[in-house]
Amino acid sequence: MMQDESMNEAITATADTAPSDAACKRLLASKVVLAKILHGAVPEYKDCTEEEVYRCIEGEPAIGEIPVGQDLTGKYHADKIKGNANEDTTSYEGTVLYDIQFDALLPHTSSRAHMIINLEAQGEFTPGDKRGGSYHLVTRGLYYCARMISAQKGREFTGSDYQNIVKVYSIWICLDPPKEWQGAVNTYDVTEHTIYGAQHEDANHYDKLCVMLLCLGENSAVQQSDVVGLLNALLSKNLSESEKKRQLTEEYGIEFTGDFERRFSEMCDYGSYLLKGEKEKNLAEGRAQGRAEGRAEGAESSLLISIRNLMKNASLSADKAMDLLGVASADRAKYKALLNN
Repeated sequence: MMQDESMNEAITATADTAPSDAACKRLLASKVVLAKILHGAVPEYKDCTEEEVYRCIEGEPAIGEIPVGQDLTGKYHADKIKGNANEDTTSYEGTVLYDIQFDALLPHTSSRAHMIINLEAQGEFTPGDKRGGSYHLVTRGLYYCARMISAQKGREFTGSDYQNIVKVYSIWICLDPPKEWQGAVNTYDVTEHTIYGAQHEDANHYDKLCVMLLCLGENSAVQQSDVVGLLNALLSKNLSESEKKRQLTEEYGIEFTGDFERRFSEMCDYGSYLLKGEKEKNLAEGRAQGRAEGRAEGAESSLLISIRNLMKNASLSADKAMDLLGVASADRAKYKALLNN
């Protein structure tokens, strides 16, 4: 089977989560997982068995290697052909890279017809941009599709041989969507609309791109798809490693052997490490807050005693005593209430 303080904090957070993000991508790039995603979500494979889909995935998926930006994708593939592409992608440091990209053969064909699949794992549903605004993932997905198509020139087709353009998919796994989006599976593609007349173009001539959103989470208003259920179990922050294994084995037929088991364990190890660190951080913050609150309560109690002593020993009113002690106007009602207790 198949470098100010806020910047330093951001850099530290990125460094802490980078191993976990990388482990997550390696797990998602396992052919066992990819075959289940394609089988459960991509129409071209709905009539295949999972074993057939597994065999359609060509080579090893590229994980965080291929640049999205204009001109860089062509350079990457040229370097690959020459055999001098840098395996750790430092030549593209600072550029946006596809999380995962791979080729998949179209099933039940005698030719080498294939599609190009991009898979992205995204934490924010509406990420911020460099100008302080935000954007929607579907729009970014369309850009990724456009880049995957334009990057085909010189590889899949040359000159004006546009008929050889290969269909592309950009599939976005939304890890933390809003409640109303949880459980949703949406696709965005090219559709023919006949405005006048009754002529129709063969869909194979324009059906060249598709963006897909797989929104994780459980929503009682939505019937959960198998692929979202699988990803919920696989990427859950709440399930123990043993419970994940049980669900993935019993409900989704995944065998924990070889490469998949190694990738799964790696991600769980990093997840446990981050969870432990988060718990320790929360405990430290809680202790610091407790000490601060204790000091504040002590100061408040001491001031209250001073007010009472002045009122008793100097026969002053509460307001006069607070005048002498310099109590802020905003705090006086609070101390008057405490004096009456």
